[in-house]
Amino acid sequence: MDVESYFADALEYGDAFWELSLAADEKEKENIRAYIGHMPYIKNIRSFQKLPSIERGNKWISVMRGDYFFNPAVPYIREDYEPDLTFASGYHTHDYYELVFIFRGSYKQFVNGTSYEHEKGQVCLLMPGTLHREEIQRREDRVLFTGISIDFFKNELCSRIDKQFLEVLFSKKNNQFSHQFFTFSIDNNSKIQALLFHIMEEDKLKEAGHHMVISGYLIRLMKELSSTEWNCFEQSRMETEERLIKEILLYMEQHLDTVTKNELGEYFHFHPDYLGRFLLRKTGNTYTENLNNMRMERAVRLLYAGESVNSVIQELGFSNKGHFNKMFKKFYGMLPGEYKNQKLQ
Repeated sequence: MDVESYFADALEYGDAFWELSLAADEKEKENIRAYIGHMPYIKNIRSFQKLPSIERGNKWISVMRGDYFFNPAVPYIREDYEPDLTFASGYHTHDYYELVFIFRGSYKQFVNGTSYEHEKGQVCLLMPGTLHREEIQRREDRVLFTGISIDFFKNELCSRIDKQFLEVLFSKKNNQFSHQFFTFSIDNNSKIQALLFHIMEEDKLKEAGHHMVISGYLIRLMKELSSTEWNCFEQSRMETEERLIKEILLYMEQHLDTVTKNELGEYFHFHPDYLGRFLLRKTGNTYTENLNNMRMERAVRLLYAGESVNSVIQELGFSNKGHFNKMFKKFYGMLPGEYKNQKLQ
């Protein structure tokens, strides 16, 4: 089983999803949706036996049943949204371990607000509960996400894992620190690559007993990974919060015309109320105050650059001119038109 054969279903799905975004009328969209619903990729996703995400505390967590699943990243053209990306997710957490294999190209990972880029031949292991999102740049990149349940990992895989790696994996840390993820390099490891191809073949064919066969291969794979050279990445709680708040504020800055508190909470995987408290604690301002400050600062820059008042209102997402004028005067003591004329004199 080669990589292209294994990813063929994901590529087919990505192409169909792109066609759906370009469909001209509702009838055409209905036909494409019906076609997508019977695709092998969709059928395989359903076989993951993943349950809907559930809310725990202030976060939504993706949960699963079963021992493992495999999900090839779906690359598709996103020119209508992010011209430079073919795959992107919002922040999320899992109640399972996640192994990420980069077969070709690169994979960008954002863990608790910190960006990491991984290249071909690398493998990442994320701990349960790690807040992260991912991006894939090119359609030809091949990245495989593998979920492994906590029970299967601890009861089956850990019995074969290198002891030195286990000591770091499950070391008792001060609450200020937590393991974010581990990386391994398998570019020149023919044994691990062979195990991966066997796993993909079993998952693709799904012949009788494939579940037990794959379980055995995963045990061998994790044993080999833990015996190779690996790196552990960790971060203090303070560092995590500082980097997260920077990314939250940057996201707001980049989406001033459309952002909402609920959308922001969904993207960063926070309950909106918790997000509001987090912003207030880290910035001293509420969500609304932060948003208004950003909008007014942007408005001044645009007016100073020669933009008309109406175009500024539209660019910043204000619903009406009266609301914009009132807020601008509250901030700067004059109407936007007066400010613009003053700067032009």
